[in-house]
Amino acid sequence: MSGHFITSLVFRLLGLYIVIQVFPMLQSLGIVLSDEIMREDPFFLLNAVTMVVLPLLAQLAIGGALMRYSDDLAQRFMPQTPQDDQAAPAGPSTTKPGYIQAVLFSAIGLFVIATSLPAIVNQASLYLRFVSEAPEDRVDHLVDSTRWSTVGHVLKLLTGLLLFFASRRLSRWWHAKIWREAEGGDEAEGRKQT
Repeated sequence: MSGHFITSLVFRLLGLYIVIQVFPMLQSLGIVLSDEIMREDPFFLLNAVTMVVLPLLAQLAIGGALMRYSDDLAQRFMPQTPQDDQAAPAGPSTTKPGYIQAVLFSAIGLFVIATSLPAIVNQASLYLRFVSEAPEDRVDHLVDSTRWSTVGHVLKLLTGLLLFFASRRLSRWWHAKIWREAEGGDEAEGRKQT
């Protein structure tokens, strides 16, 4: 298997996993649709769409896009070569641990992005609802709690973006650090034995 094929497979499987993660979210949709008190709320449709339907659709779209465009994403990390079409064994450049690490960092970054975006949409809708509907004596508390939760999700999103876009640099740094520690550990072990 070529490095390009493995990379594409990683992204395709990640997309499938993200789509599967939508199934538990359907519980929220069922709760919203079956709650008679919520249906009496004049903002019912807005709340149902922003708090449940948009995050659900966003996660489906992200997972579907990963599955659909996995080859294009793989091209970013492991350009496909003519040897890949001939089912030749992967060359040394595609099997280096640094490349595999970069792909995995990128895949983790995409997963973090895909799971944080729906949460940010949900928090934003809660924030807007609290500002418009909450009793005045509770607005500050509710807005503060929503704000801090949103900050956490935004930091998660930024971490995902960093993992995705800086995966190669992060992999080189990580790989160099591990080898430095491994070489230092071997030297220290050799000194202990003598």
